[in-house]
Formats: sequence, C-alpha cells, structure tokens
Amino acid sequence: MDSASGGSAEDLLLERQERRMQVRAYNFWASRLGSRAYPDFADLVPADLPDFGPHGVLLDLGERADRPAIVWLGSALAREAGISGPMRALHDIPGHSLLARITDRHGEVLANRAPVGFEDAFVNRQGVQILCRGILLPFSRDGVTVDAILGVINGKERPDFPEAATDDDFAPLPSSQRAAAFGSTPMTEWADGPADGRSPAPMERPTAQRLRALPPRSAEDLCRAGEFAVLVARRNERGELLLLGEVSDDEALIDQAARHLLG
Repeated sequence: MDSASGGSAEDLLLERQERRMQVRAYNFWASRLGSRAYPDFADLVPADLPDFGPHGVLLDLGERADRPAIVWLGSALAREAGISGPMRALHDIPGHSLLARITDRHGEVLANRAPVGFEDAFVNRQGVQILCRGILLPFSRDGVTVDAILGVINGKERPDFPEAATDDDFAPLPSSQRAAAFGSTPMTEWADGPADGRSPAPMERPTAQRLRALPPRSAEDLCRAGEFAVLVARRNERGELLLLGEVSDDEALIDQAARHLLG
C-alpha cells in the first residue's frame, strides 16, 4: 500500500499512478470489445492480466446476480485484506478493506450496464485513513447479459489521520471529507471512458480517413426506425457540422452516449 503526504511531489506522482492503473484497466477492457457490447468472459484469463492484475478481483454473476462468486483474487488485494486462503462469497470478505470497497459496488455495474469508476475514503482495520480509486468492468458470456465483473482498485495511506480509532470510525467518510482528501479534481463514473485529466485519445487515422471520405447526408436520408439514435458528424475547416450517418441498432452505444449527454 502506498503512503502519501498531502501536496508533495511524491503525492502527486502516486495519484497519477493510481489514475493510470484504472485507465490501463479500462483500456484493457475496451481493447477486447470488438463488435460486442461487452468483452467475452470466456476470453478473460486472470493469470494473463497486465500489471494491474494483483490489484484485481473477478466476480462471476452467472448463477445469481445478487450473490456473485469470487472466482479470482489478486495477490495485493488479498494481502491488504488479510486473506490467506480461498474465498468464494462476498459476505466472507473482511470489512474495512479495499476488497470490500470495490465488491460493495458491483450492483452499480448491473444498474448502469457499463464500466463504473469511483473514488472513496475509509478507515481500515488499523485505524488508518485510506484514499482509494477503483473501476469495475462488465464482461458477458452471451454478449448481452452482464454476468461477470472485473474490479481493479488501489489506495494510499493518509498518515496525518488520527491513529486512535473507534468503532464509529470504520465507515465511509462524508462526501465533504472525501472531497478535501482527494483535492479539486474528482473522478467521475467512466461509462464513456476513464477520466484521467487528459484529452481523449485521437481517432485512429484509417477510421478518420474513411469518415472524411463519406459524403454528407441530410436528416431525410436517415432511417426512420427506432426512437433514439447516435448521429455521427464531421466538422469541416469552416466549423460547420456535416451529418455523416446514424447508429440506431446499438442499444449499448446509445445508452452510453445518452449518459454522457445527460451528465
């Protein structure tokens, strides 16, 4: 577990590393989408996960979505939670641990049907305040139903927190304290991709070239089926928007764009 002191260069570096871990996990997930709404659970091999693997946990929701089974647990999360043997059920997870913070949120992925990123702060079993960031990524066997979730989380200690702790301390911190702990750049839910303070990656050149080659279309040319659709447009050198087409048959994409629009 990392420790940090407020405002130092080391603290800023650790914060960037934490965010980058969540970004790498998201990019790993996105790279396996292909044409599916969710990556194939069958293709996920925990032993082959990149460097964020030790900080991950894999939940299988195949039998009961309300009682997911832990099918794999990264070594760093197991060590932080004090787990030395196999564990299957969520109710067996030690409280006041990083593992508990991320598995408690699996329902948000089912509700949003998309990746969920978060930041949190809590007091661990040793009475130390922990600042953490995590992301939960949905997987599917049939490409439609979310029946597995990969969670990745890491955190750092805040040593200026009082050492003595009572039972009342073992709870999530109020939102005002979390905001003060994490600074002025909150981490948002990542239904449209992770927020790491940088601009989105530019579109791949072949895709951009193909879009530029498409002739502009009028609204009358578009399909009239479906209540909602995602429109694709290109801005020309004069700043004018040229309508290129629509995507009306991808519910996951439409839902993702809608959440981004609604904020």
